[in-house]
Amino acid sequence: MKQELVALTNQLLLKVAEAEEIYRQAREKEQTFDFYQDVKPYADEVKEMADKWNVLVSEWQKETKPKHISPLQIQNTHNNLLQISVHCHIPQSSKSRFIKHCHAAAFVLEQVKGEL
Repeated sequence: MKQELVALTNQLLLKVAEAEEIYRQAREKEQTFDFYQDVKPYADEVKEMADKWNVLVSEWQKETKPKHISPLQIQNTHNNLLQISVHCHIPQSSKSRFIKHCHAAAFVLEQVKGEL
């Protein structure tokens, strides 16, 4: 379980960085995305990973009770990951809000990684 959680945490960190890059490029190029070709497959991929991570990290959190990671942080991170995966394809969305969600998700993922 621990190895899978580490792997998923690392993959999600990469997805956060990738989403930031998609968003940055989309804003620069004023790019639009097709919902069924671009947005949905990417969001579905992130959702599948985030759902697995949520289950594993929740079990791990209950067992080990890390000092700096609460169930609320885990739930918020899961929600942030889902939002990021969609909003990175919407360059018109608020840049500061998008970046805050990315940083919040990455921060908790890094904390989990550090505790493992």
